[in-house]
Amino acid sequence: MKILFLKYLFLITLFIFFNSCENESVALTSPDKKVKLEIIIKEGKPYYQVKQEGKTMVDKSELGFTLHNNEPCKGVLFGNINYQFSKKGDECIWGTGNTYNQIVIGLEEKGDTKRKFDIVFRVFNNGYQFRYEFPIQNNLKEFIIADESTEFNLPKEYALADNPDTINNSFIFKTDGGAYYTISELEIDNYPAMRLTGKDETSVYKIDLTSKSKQKQLLLKAPGITPWRVVLFPDTMPE
Repeated sequence: MKILFLKYLFLITLFIFFNSCENESVALTSPDKKVKLEIIIKEGKPYYQVKQEGKTMVDKSELGFTLHNNEPCKGVLFGNINYQFSKKGDECIWGTGNTYNQIVIGLEEKGDTKRKFDIVFRVFNNGYQFRYEFPIQNNLKEFIIADESTEFNLPKEYALADNPDTINNSFIFKTDGGAYYTISELEIDNYPAMRLTGKDETSVYKIDLTSKSKQKQLLLKAPGITPWRVVLFPDTMPE
């Protein structure tokens, strides 16, 4: 009876462990601790959300991409996670002060293929930036990105400017009260320029590569990277 009880206890423990792994999360804050980024895996899909002094700046937004003519992804799990604090960049991104905390999140696909990719996040005192990186691996050497799942679930009070100025391919959002929000790209090399599309009249915007991919196949090789996507919450806009 005792052996049987221990067997059931072991199985219950395993169930709780693997169930909890389906909804894991890691977090990173800005150097001044006011901006908090959280990365979540829910039902095998990666998401992220961002708060500034407790206020939601980006609600739960999906991350990831679709590969052309490849086996569909069966979900991902966290792999290696590395933190670096109070780093200074080589180039100053407008309004950030050029100091950030960084997290490199390794993700590994479930199933037999076990394809891997990393997401690098840098959190500033007034925003964040991120990109995807593809390390050298046997199961993903040369591939085509058909589309991205990358989302920005913005606060509803922010509206896309009617005739937004372009600052390094920026999309500018603002509130009636004069608060600003910018989404832009850096280091675009052999990759389509970012195009945002709204989802079902919500405040969710998705990076759309499909129209660009029809014109040019997006072929990448491991090791490879995507452009940086930079999101800032500036107090004022530059002249």
